[in-house]
Order: sequence, then C-alpha cells, then structure tokens
Amino acid sequence: MRNEECVMKWIKETFDDLSEVTIEDYNRLPCGKKITDCTDDYVIVYYDDEKDRVNFLFKEN
Repeated sequence: MRNEECVMKWIKETFDDLSEVTIEDYNRLPCGKKITDCTDDYVIVYYDDEKDRVNFLFKEN
C-alpha cells in the first residue's frame, strides 16, 4: 500500500462520517491532509517516513 493510501485508510477508519469534515491537501508534510470539523478544530494527518507509519498533529489551543 502506498503512503498516501495509508493516510486515507487511517482517515476513513478514524472518522465515522466523512461528510461532517473537510479534507484538504496539506503539502508541508508527506502525503499530508488537513481534516477540519464544523467547530474549526483540525488534525493534520501525514505519513512519517522515518517511523514508516501514519502520524497526526492536533490544532494547538
């Protein structure tokens, strides 16, 4: 499975209803996606090449 496919798989498995979030490309990180909900909270999901896994960063408060 390609890295971008791993990121999308993680997103689909983590969010119950993708129609409730907005998914945008986040090109500052490898295969990055920014997922924003209706309250403007977001998580950035990306593929960490060093650790060879999907990783994520939450919005700072």
